[in-house]
Amino acid sequence: MKTTGNKAFTWFASSYFKATLTDSKSLAGLFIGLLLCVVNCFRYINFANAINASIQVVENYIIIGSTAIYFTGILLGAMFFISDIPKKNGAFYFEIIRIGYARWLLWNIIYIVISVIIYSFFVLIVTSGLSFLVGKTTFANAWSASMKQLAIGQSRLAIESFHISFPYDSFVGTLTPYKAALFTFIYNSLYTVVLATFSMFVNVYGRYGAGWLFSILLHAIGYTTYMNGAFAVPQKLSLFSCAMPALHYSEYYRIGTVYPLIVFSVVLCLLFSLLLDDKKEPSL
Repeated sequence: MKTTGNKAFTWFASSYFKATLTDSKSLAGLFIGLLLCVVNCFRYINFANAINASIQVVENYIIIGSTAIYFTGILLGAMFFISDIPKKNGAFYFEIIRIGYARWLLWNIIYIVISVIIYSFFVLIVTSGLSFLVGKTTFANAWSASMKQLAIGQSRLAIESFHISFPYDSFVGTLTPYKAALFTFIYNSLYTVVLATFSMFVNVYGRYGAGWLFSILLHAIGYTTYMNGAFAVPQKLSLFSCAMPALHYSEYYRIGTVYPLIVFSVVLCLLFSLLLDDKKEPSL
């Protein structure tokens, strides 16, 4: 007999979160995310200390979310965190029988979205918390002198001594820090949801357990396109470029803010429709 309603979803979500928090791969994902947050944050904090300037509390988060190599590291942690969705545990077939296959798929998609939001919030808290605890931090909704040096002045000291660069003066000149952080949260999360949903699609209709490898391959293609242009796709049209909001305001990329939302909406609608297609035969 199928179970319906909020109680059924609560049961489903709680069982998944319990499995996630006791799974070594998921915990490894959180640890990787934490470690890379700390390493990348200290570059900017050390630069700010070197010029004896303060930092705005969310600036580290913004830099990580729009710097390709940093965001890739954080993304790797996210993929470990939610790579094995749907979770094929002891209650796997019981879940499908209890709630129905179509609803089970839909709830897995909802679980992905919730997990990505939690992970993105975790990264925001860690980066902001570290900035507050270690750096000279301000909560004012204005860019710090450190960010102005980094983005507008494009400090050679930051590049040569601390190996950090953020050449997006238009981004800093257009948005306030909290608005920039909100955009970073939204676009980073949308991109992660795309990769996680693609991973789930491979797990359900392809080879279970191989989804995360295909998602990393998809990211590698996007990263290559972002860096050099590839497969006849201009750099600015890369899905990965859409994930980093500072590029949307870059005079070089000229992506704009509407195009990434359209791309993510189309890609996610396509993936969701393929996942929920009752004519497909799952391989699980």
